[in-house]
Amino acid sequence: MHAHTSDRQFRNLAAEALASLFEHTSAICLREINLEPQRADRAVDILARIEVYGHARTLACKVNPGSIRAALLRLHEYAVRSAENAMPVLIAPALSLKEQALCRESNAGFLDLDGNARLDLDEVFIAKRSMPLAATQRPSASAQRTPDRLAAKYLPTAHIEAPQAVFSKAAPASTAHAGWPA
Repeated sequence: MHAHTSDRQFRNLAAEALASLFEHTSAICLREINLEPQRADRAVDILARIEVYGHARTLACKVNPGSIRAALLRLHEYAVRSAENAMPVLIAPALSLKEQALCRESNAGFLDLDGNARLDLDEVFIAKRSMPLAATQRPSASAQRTPDRLAAKYLPTAHIEAPQAVFSKAAPASTAHAGWPA
């Protein structure tokens, strides 16, 4: 029962993290986030409906998967079957650089609680990266995924977060920010 409760708490935390990713992005309007019923055979844990410049999109999210490859396969199968043209997204406490690369190669978005995110939403691209702690300061990946860590809402406080980058693909390439070279 304790692991089940931790799973539910982490799913709620994952939904909050996903919502907060869109808070400071005016091009994206979050319409709803639904936690899917908890079943062992579920391919999707969270369905998020958003609008990007007025175009409806659905994010099909898998939370804290045991096997990244298996979760990506199930998410892509779900996306193909869904009538909503859903984008697959993986959400985990922490994703290694290798796991992030696997998501990119699979055309899936990702979000982790270390402050890393990548979503390519056609018109808008979101990239967020945190600076990793020294290996001696950081808990092991397996320790980060234990139910006790999830139940404690593991969010590291000793990391340096890089600013979130949001790029609009609709904006002309020659647009320059004040103070930045054109």
